[in-house]
Amino acid sequence: MKFLSLVFFVVVSLVFGSGRAQAEGESVSDPFERFNRASFWFNERLDRNILEPVAKEYRAYVPRTVRDSVGNFFENLGYPIYLAGDLIQLKFDQVGLHSGRFMINSVFGCAGLFDVASEYGMEHHSEDIGTGLGYYGVGEGPYLVLPLLGPSNLRDTFGRVGQYFISPTTYISEVVSPDSSATATAWSLRAVDVVDGRAGLLEATDLGKTSSVDYYLFVRTAYHETRQGIIYDGFPPDDDK
Repeated sequence: MKFLSLVFFVVVSLVFGSGRAQAEGESVSDPFERFNRASFWFNERLDRNILEPVAKEYRAYVPRTVRDSVGNFFENLGYPIYLAGDLIQLKFDQVGLHSGRFMINSVFGCAGLFDVASEYGMEHHSEDIGTGLGYYGVGEGPYLVLPLLGPSNLRDTFGRVGQYFISPTTYISEVVSPDSSATATAWSLRAVDVVDGRAGLLEATDLGKTSSVDYYLFVRTAYHETRQGIIYDGFPPDDDK
C-alpha cells in the first residue's frame, strides 16, 4: 500500500471514529506542544497561502496520467531509502522486492515513470530508517512538528537525517558545485515532489479540517497511526501506546 493511500485511509478512519482518535491522540507524547503548535501554525499558513493553491493548480491543469508518472518517478527514486529500511529490519524478501521493482521500473518503465513492476504483482511497501528502528521497538519519543517539514517525532527525525545522506537528490546537490545547474535541478526535483505529494492529500486534509475540533490534535493522531501502520505492515497492535 502506498504511503499516501495509507494516510488517506487513516484520516477517513479517524473522522468516522472520533472517540478512538481522541484516545489515541492522548497516548502520543507531546511535551513540546507549545513549540509544536507554533510550528504547526507557521506550516499551516505557508500551506494555505502557497503550497495548497499550487497543488490545486497542479491537479487542475496536469493530466492524471502525468501526475501518476510523476508519483511513480519519485517512488522509484526513493529506492535507497526503502532499501535502508529493509536492511535494518533484515527483511531480505523486501530487499529483493524493492531491488527488483527498481531495476524493472528503471529499465522498462522509462526511469520509473511507469510502474511496470506492479503489473507483475510486485507491489511497493513503504519503508524507511524510522520504520526500521520502530520495528526493533525503538520508541517514537516526543512528537515534533518541524518547520517546513511537518509532523514527525524524535525517532523519525533521526531517521530523516540518515535519509538525507542517502537520497539521490542530496547526492546531486552535494557532489556538484553549488554554482552549477545540478543544484537547481536537485531543488527543482524536491519542489515537484512536494507539490505532487500535497496534491495527493487535498481531499484528506480538507476532510480533516472540516471534521475535527482541533486540527492540530487530529494531524498528530493521524501521523502516529500512519507510522504505526507502516511499522506493523498494516496491522498495528490494538494495545499500542
